[in-house]
Amino acid sequence: FEEAINVSDNQQCNDAMALTANMAVSEGRWKDAQQAYNKLGSFKPKLSSTDDMFAVVGVGNIFFVNKPDKDYAQEHFKAVLVADPHNIYAANGLGNVLANKGQFREAMEVYRQVREACPDNSDTWINMAHCQVEMKQYDLAIQSYTQCLRKHSNNHDSDLYTYIARAHIRRGDEHLDLAKKALVRAVHLAPQASALQYDLAVVMFLHAEHLRHNHKALRTLKQAEDAFNDFQRATVVFDGFAKSQPVVAQAAAKKMTVNPKYGEFGFLLHLAYCSVSSFS
Repeated sequence: FEEAINVSDNQQCNDAMALTANMAVSEGRWKDAQQAYNKLGSFKPKLSSTDDMFAVVGVGNIFFVNKPDKDYAQEHFKAVLVADPHNIYAANGLGNVLANKGQFREAMEVYRQVREACPDNSDTWINMAHCQVEMKQYDLAIQSYTQCLRKHSNNHDSDLYTYIARAHIRRGDEHLDLAKKALVRAVHLAPQASALQYDLAVVMFLHAEHLRHNHKALRTLKQAEDAFNDFQRATVVFDGFAKSQPVVAQAAAKKMTVNPKYGEFGFLLHLAYCSVSSFS
């Protein structure tokens, strides 16, 4: 790309700088990415070209991901939307900032507009469902995740099954069985993901505890057997982590002792992927 960048004032230079910025982002070189976006935006004096807007959205994304002050990212996205109200990338970025600030209703309205403009963008569907979870609209969130599974991945996305499990967990202990089923599917799709196996073990343990504490008259023999089997399987996974990842296992044991209802779910390895920070 360097040869193309050295060519002054032409589209080839802009394209090369854009590719350089994207490569830096993919490699986690945020400072280099920001410098490349800044150069791309400086090729033209006004925020009027596609290249300028691409650069400003790129810088906004960097500040959203890496900086504690989200207002700066929000200013970048809004600047692009003033110049081009139909820029779905800036709109999606603005929705992400609003969601990260806890302004979920406002974020939902932005995401709806993005979805109408680009219905095939799966990230928008997922972000809307994340907002619904945070607003405790669990049934709607699960419906949105499920629609996204069918529409965009042919039911083959382990992350979406994890999101569905999280929504069931947030609904309450009586839905842990449905969370377990979603995570079983996720593990089936990604059997090498140790984080998913740990998540499933936590849910199995919690489900077993929930059934164990149920009044005997309210549980069937099959439920009692399921609880025993879940407890045994969870124990095997926890023992495996204790041997292979002792630091993680100790932290997990501490949190489970402090709050057996998953702490902040107790998903120490994978939960960050399912939190508000996962808006993308």
